[in-house]
Amino acid sequence: MTVKILLFIAGFILLIAIVIIFSLKKIIKKRLTNLKKRFNEYQIIEYERFANCFGIKSKGYFQIRGNGILILTEKFLFFQMLFPKKEILISLSDIQKTEISMSHQGKTKGRKLLKIGFTNDRKKMDSVAFLVSNLDIWYKKLKKIS
Repeated sequence: MTVKILLFIAGFILLIAIVIIFSLKKIIKKRLTNLKKRFNEYQIIEYERFANCFGIKSKGYFQIRGNGILILTEKFLFFQMLFPKKEILISLSDIQKTEISMSHQGKTKGRKLLKIGFTNDRKKMDSVAFLVSNLDIWYKKLKKIS
């Protein structure tokens, strides 16, 4: 009897996980389509559907880190978090440094991060870091155009 209950619970959890994954894929696809329309006048050089943002240094340690869409154009770097729908827009002319780091804001996932140093709206040095699947490509493209 307990084996049947455990199998039922495991099956139910698996079903919920599948529904969540398909829902996220649908949300990401819709957001990416909307962002491509929004930025249709700019050439998109690179994009990542599921980048993990480690936050902006000047906002402090207690901000939410989250997944979202990262877009690089010939004019700016843009990130839109999935939940909450928060955006980061950095002009390429404001980017001062691009590097690879293992952590940002005391946060790590044990993998290398794309870390970008930039001049913020208050004309102060700031930084943001992203976990991206194709780190070398992002790093080379940002180094080339910034």
